[in-house]
Amino acid sequence: DHGALDAHGTVNVAPSRDFERLLADSRYDMSAGLRDLDLNVWIPAAGYPEIPLLGTVDATARVRGRYPLVSLTGDLDLANGSIARMPIDAFHVGVATHGRTLDVTDARLAAPGLTATAHGPVGLRPGGAIALDVHASTDDIPALVQQVAHTNVAIAGGIEATVQIDGTLGKPTFAAAFDSSGLDAYGLKIDSLFGQVK
Repeated sequence: DHGALDAHGTVNVAPSRDFERLLADSRYDMSAGLRDLDLNVWIPAAGYPEIPLLGTVDATARVRGRYPLVSLTGDLDLANGSIARMPIDAFHVGVATHGRTLDVTDARLAAPGLTATAHGPVGLRPGGAIALDVHASTDDIPALVQQVAHTNVAIAGGIEATVQIDGTLGKPTFAAAFDSSGLDAYGLKIDSLFGQVK
């Protein structure tokens, strides 16, 4: 068993012989769910073995309204996964659309040495605005560096960082701030360290 799909719903079909008008004027109310979808099997089977994403996915989605302004709500959970060989203990993302904007309502990542959250809107049309807030923290820098860079570092302590992503999909802007206390880097003790990057 490499996953199961369940889908149900209704489509109130518009009385039109024109296919585009039929799509646009029909009303949709549909739900779907994925359970235990094994990415280890389905990503290569879909013809993309180079995508470095493994794990098991549970997901739900609901589509309501008329095209092209249908509303979508959905949740996705990844368990026992990895991204580019970095183990992922848990990943969750919830989304909802509002017109032509995708709202990331709740995104959470837990990995060895790292926790992160994100939320905010992403415009789906050209020039659509982004306003994503990302927060990440680590209390085990050596574990995080080992997972990401596959090297060992003699650094103890933790770091918290926030990143604000604004602008548009084509021209995003980034502003970041970080804060740390009680660092010990190769024997050099740093009581407090903070900064901003734009």
